[in-house]
Formats: sequence, structure tokens, C-alpha cells
Amino acid sequence: MRYFPHFFLTLAFLIHLYVFLSLRRGWRPSPAPWLFFVPAVAFIAMQAARFFWRWRPDHPFVTTLTYYWMGFVIMMALALLFRDALSLVAWITDAVTGLHIGRYLGRNSVRVAVYAGFLFFAYGLYEAWSIRIREVEIVSDRIQPGSPPIRIAFLTDLHFDHSTRLATIQRIVDMTNAQHPDIIIVGGDVVDAQFSPDGPQARILRELNAPAGKFVVVGNHDVYSRLSVFLEFMDGSDLTPLRGSSVHAAGIRIVGVDDPQTPGRRGIIDSLGTDDDGGFTLLVSHRPEVPEAALGRFDLEVSGHTHGGQVWPFSYVSRALFRYPQGLSVLPAPTGRPREESSLYIANGTRFWGPPVRFLRPPDITVFSLRPERETP
Repeated sequence: MRYFPHFFLTLAFLIHLYVFLSLRRGWRPSPAPWLFFVPAVAFIAMQAARFFWRWRPDHPFVTTLTYYWMGFVIMMALALLFRDALSLVAWITDAVTGLHIGRYLGRNSVRVAVYAGFLFFAYGLYEAWSIRIREVEIVSDRIQPGSPPIRIAFLTDLHFDHSTRLATIQRIVDMTNAQHPDIIIVGGDVVDAQFSPDGPQARILRELNAPAGKFVVVGNHDVYSRLSVFLEFMDGSDLTPLRGSSVHAAGIRIVGVDDPQTPGRRGIIDSLGTDDDGGFTLLVSHRPEVPEAALGRFDLEVSGHTHGGQVWPFSYVSRALFRYPQGLSVLPAPTGRPREESSLYIANGTRFWGPPVRFLRPPDITVFSLRPERETP
């Protein structure tokens, strides 16, 4: 986190510069580039003030406006990058074949890309609010034979801040309860701000309903938002933090670990411990960490953090950083471990971080159905 402000501001500057230069190329001598230039400079100056002078706007409108602007610029840059990629392909094709395809990608194509950027932005807003229910069935011989399926609702990366409408939180709670889960697990990054345990946000979260228990793990943004305040908020929300500890619920063992950014964190190996009772073990870790020494010591790990990249093609960056793809992966365990394999599930996340846009990476609430293996007659 030490160099994050410098990285963020540099990246924001380069993206804005790219869009500005593209507008100049496509709208010369129109004032359109300069109409973009003024809010671009204001946005970067505002972010620099937040990082280096600890300026925090009190009104949620300011936060909302900056997030929407960031999303708009990202989607505009994506459309322009797509246009420039086509232009590069056309240039190479012309050089090889002499077909002169590039003449169709002149100044007017930049304008078309800008119009497409507006459409990308509108779709990104729509996709970010279109939370999907994703059903995943897990069959295991460690589930008690003859028992009914155990339904687990997994939410992660909610990123509530003071610009989040209460109606949004209520909608997520209602969607989760409609799945009739036995267990609810929140996989970290619940907040990007500080909330009171007696406030309306906590009151709405208390409405989450799961007869076998409601649990949460600490994410990195929960730490950035001041861990002690977050834990008080979780207490007021009736969610039980699992911090390097385990509980038994609905016939399975659930082990939760803090994010590595958490001071004094207990690691995955220590958290799994040695009290494996031979039943189904569910590991909850905000980041998709799978130490080799942990393979074969749990049945399923559920994680978030990556958002699936949130905006394609950043999904490829996410995959490169965290090794594993979104969704379910089966990982063989070394010989001699209690289990022959362990599974990892990485969710896209239930909301978004920063700009309220997603592109080809829809948000979700994952509902796991843990079933016993069918007995052979």
C-alpha cells in the first residue's frame, strides 16, 4: 500500500492523457478535447489531495461523482483501445497485402469509438447492478450420507461506503434470503468506510437469515477502513467473524482466515490446525491463497478479492496475479494428505470497487449445494 497512491495517480494520468490525445485526433479543431480536459484535471487534482493531503469530502455526492467519472473514462479508454488495436491490425495487413484497409479507420473512426465508449459506459453501469445468483453443486463423500443438501450463500466484495444507498444493501439482503440458505458467509471487503454498529446499514444486514449461522472474514479493505471499527460494525450486523478460527455448523467445519494485510494475522496452515474430524472442511479466505502445504487438508476454499478483473480485459491481469481462474478449480493434493484433492472457488464479487461499472464480468451471489455421494444399490 505504500506506493499505491503513486501507482494510482500515474495510471489515472496516463488513461486521461490517452483519451485526451485521442479526442484531439478525432475532433480537431473542435472544443471537445478541452471539454474533457477540465474535469480530467479536476479529478486528478482531487485524487492527489485525497492521497497526499488527507482531504476527505464529507458529502457522498462528491464520492459518487468521482467514481462515475472514473468509470466513464475507463470505458471510453477501452473503446478507443479497441479502435487502435483494429487500426494496428489494418496497418499490418496493408503492409503485407497492400489492400489499404486502414483508410476505413481514419479520423471518423475515433468519433465512432467515442460513441461506443458512451455505450460501453451505459452497459457497464447496467452490468454492475445486475447481480446474478450462481448455483454450484459440490458432491462429497464427507457429507453425511442421506442428509439433505446444505445450502451456503456466499457474498463477497460488497464494498459499502457512504455513497451506497440503503436500498442497494436491502436488495442484496433480500436476494440472499430468497435462496433460503442454511449458512451465509461473507468473504471480506464488506466496507470502504466506517459505519456504526447501531446504524441503518447494520440494521439491514441483521435481516440476513440463515438458521445454521452467519459468518464473515476480514478483507484488506476492511483493514484499511480501520479494523476495530469494522469488527464493531460486524457485531452490530449479527455476523460472526472467523479470524483464524473454526466453527461447526450444519454438519460441516468452517475455517476462516484474515487477509494478509491484517496485523497479527494467523495464517492458513495454523488456522486449519490439527483437529480435522474427517468431515467436510470449508476454508474461507478473502484472497485466493492456496499454500501447497494446505492442499488435502480442506475440501473447498471460497474466496473473492479479484472481482474477476471487474472490467474485461483486466481479467487477464487478475489471472496472472492470482494463478487460478474464476469459478471452481480442482487441485490435486500430494500423497499422504487426508484428502486426495482440494477445490478452490473464486467468486466475481457481489458489487464493485471504485467505479460502478463492470464489463463482461457480472457480479454474483454464489449458492453452494453440498450433497453427499449417492449410495450405490
